[in-house]
Amino acid sequence: MISILLIKKRILFCFLLFSIFSFGQDFSNSETQNNKLESAKRQLLGSLAIDYYIPSTSGENFVGNGMKGEGGYSIKMQLFPYKQFFIGFNFGNTYLSVTDRAFTGNYNKTNIRNQCFFTGYEFLPFKLTRLGLNIGISGDAHYENIGFTNNEEYNQTDTGVIMYYEMYFDYEVGNKFSIYFAYSYRKDKMNIMAPEILQANFNEAIYHNFGVGIKFHIGNKDVISLF
Repeated sequence: MISILLIKKRILFCFLLFSIFSFGQDFSNSETQNNKLESAKRQLLGSLAIDYYIPSTSGENFVGNGMKGEGGYSIKMQLFPYKQFFIGFNFGNTYLSVTDRAFTGNYNKTNIRNQCFFTGYEFLPFKLTRLGLNIGISGDAHYENIGFTNNEEYNQTDTGVIMYYEMYFDYEVGNKFSIYFAYSYRKDKMNIMAPEILQANFNEAIYHNFGVGIKFHIGNKDVISLF
């Protein structure tokens, strides 16, 4: 009698374990399916964004030691070839003022025209939110250095190659519109020739950019799904 009762208990225990496992598997599959459906409903073809940012100059270089960020703006176009993977292009201007000519040269301010291609991935962590990570893959910067002598303005130009990493957070206000906050780390490799003793000061320019902007959403399918 004891052995039969023990066998029944073991069978009942195994049945309970199997039921719990099956329920958990079904719940997991259902949750995965719901996530896929939610992602599909929020899929975009692309976006167009404009933001204003504050550049914080950094590093032991002519920008970090001799300039202060006054502001900047960028316009960004984003395209989603497959699901949340995206490519894009941005362009804009950065404005700096000179705080110490000993590090920069004989000018008062710098306007930087920058443009860059980028690629990245966008996460959908919560309802109405988007979290994106991207990296600049090809870009250039044109530095217009402006000074004054005898009440006359003069210009001098430098160039650099852009490398940057960016993270942004979107909050959807509507189906086709969101506000977003962005942080980027940017390093420009400069094409400036200087005396050897000063060359290290002009090799690069480093910025931490903090921005806020608006974004317009376009479409509801990725590029591949259009065909």
